[in-house]
Amino acid sequence: MRILVVDDDPAILKMCSVALQGQGHEIVACEGGQRALTAALLTKFDVALCDINLPDVHGLEIVRAIKMQSPELPVIVMSALDVAEWRDKAVDAGADHFLSKPLRLDDLRNEVEMAFGAKSDLRVALVDRDEAHRMRLAQELRKGGCVVRVVDRASAVFELADEPGLVIVDAAEPDVKRVVRWAGQHGIPCFVLFDRS
Repeated sequence: MRILVVDDDPAILKMCSVALQGQGHEIVACEGGQRALTAALLTKFDVALCDINLPDVHGLEIVRAIKMQSPELPVIVMSALDVAEWRDKAVDAGADHFLSKPLRLDDLRNEVEMAFGAKSDLRVALVDRDEAHRMRLAQELRKGGCVVRVVDRASAVFELADEPGLVIVDAAEPDVKRVVRWAGQHGIPCFVLFDRS
């Protein structure tokens, strides 16, 4: 795997690099946020590890930028900050995992393997009129390794170039019955979202 490691502490960068290279991974180590953002734009990674406290760009901004460009990329946040306070903030930014510092090498290796192994590559077609709910649902699916295609209307599901492995559709969509029938005919699981408010 190719792994991006971002931390302003050279000792932690070296420790992570040595530990992960020992497992056969290719490491791109960046001491600053700007260098990490450039690397993320120019290189395809399998996993990213990112510290929160960086001198030039806040780590959570890096997480957001990485997830905007590559939503399926597993991101692990590393921090010595209070776990209870910062884990939720990291998840809200798009992080998939949170590692507390000081790092233990076994935990580091296990988190990287778990993050990469969680990628399912399941293609999901999502039609949801509630923008806030759609964003949360898409984020959770992507964290699970799914490739999410958000479509603006139910009938657009029929027009997708790649047939999805799962369809999630809003019950308020005009073509919802047609989508459910089509999914059934193609052996594709289909979930219908109902507004419970």
